Amino acid sequence: MRIDEAGFVLENDLVRVKVSPMHGAITSLIDKRTGLEMLNADKSPFPVFKGRPDPNYPVRSVFLRWKYPKEDLVIPEIFDSMKSQAAPVKPEKATASPGMVDWRVISKSDVHWTEKGPLRATIRTRHRWALLKFEIDVTLHAGSPQVDVVTRVLAEVPPPPDTYQENGGFPVHIKEGYWLTLAPGFELASVVRDFPLGVEPTTHDALQALTFLDLLGKECGLLVLHSGTQYFNRAADGVFSNLLMREWESFWSGDNGWPRYCEYRHALIPHAPGIANPQRLRAAAEFTHKLISVVGLPQTGSLPRRKGFITVSPESVQLSAFRKKPGAGYELRVVEVEGQESAAAVELPALASVTTNTGLQTTCSMCTWLTSWAFASGWPS
Repeated sequence: MRIDEAGFVLENDLVRVKVSPMHGAITSLIDKRTGLEMLNADKSPFPVFKGRPDPNYPVRSVFLRWKYPKEDLVIPEIFDSMKSQAAPVKPEKATASPGMVDWRVISKSDVHWTEKGPLRATIRTRHRWALLKFEIDVTLHAGSPQVDVVTRVLAEVPPPPDTYQENGGFPVHIKEGYWLTLAPGFELASVVRDFPLGVEPTTHDALQALTFLDLLGKECGLLVLHSGTQYFNRAADGVFSNLLMREWESFWSGDNGWPRYCEYRHALIPHAPGIANPQRLRAAAEFTHKLISVVGLPQTGSLPRRKGFITVSPESVQLSAFRKKPGAGYELRVVEVEGQESAAAVELPALASVTTNTGLQTTCSMCTWLTSWAFASGWPS
């Protein structure tokens, strides 16, 4: 791992990642194996938080009035992390029409390093708007082309519901919500997504992707993994938007509550063309299903407090030699020193299997390996 602390750059032998010190999104992702840029920062870095809050949501509740000062209880037209840390400007000073709130950049976002290597490096960005908090962690590991992105949202006001249509239902395509946006830095030749029990290319502008979305060009590809945010929209300019939150109150009753705080995980993996579906699904499975560890209560266990690498019994049998043979295999020699034929046991806890010079193949369990030979006059029979 190598970092440029002042320039907010993370780099290993496979990829180079640059994060904006203004808004914390990835503005450059270069695959060093091909030298190609994976993102188009002019259209949209990743992740950029965008969404229109519900202008009719009641923000004068006792909870919000106790938590925020009166001047902060103003719902903006839009949340946009590209504008960095913004604050409301009084209507009379705004360039917008009277009565509107103009959200302008007044200071840089809080961007800082939380890890600096050598095996892992992370940049954290916090956006502190009055009615919404947005946080980004961008992490790169040594020896891996995968860029991990964790985003956290704490919202006090929801997005508005999609307009209920007169023909008897909500629109098929989701329009309102809070989104993360991304624009590939190469011309798209195909988009591949997975769904339950299947993988297929798709040309739809609104699509579901169960665990991944693979953006393919002629010379490269960008595999986008996620841990549950399945709905994507594709705009005419090539920007992809991944839905995070929809309206959280019941459309009919308005009293079902909401997940005010949510955490999301994404990963960007640049790759060469020709990647196969098993590789995509394996990467998605490894990303979404972490290893499960079980912590048990302390116990004495069944093994002795002291144990040798090799144990030979009975005492009349002694180890003569144990070595790695030139080429392949190991050689084990024992000798019976009493001059009598006897049955010997050799225990090798650290080995999974051993082959004697007589061709006998034996295997061991997880903890112990036990076998016996018949010895005659000092050498194995």
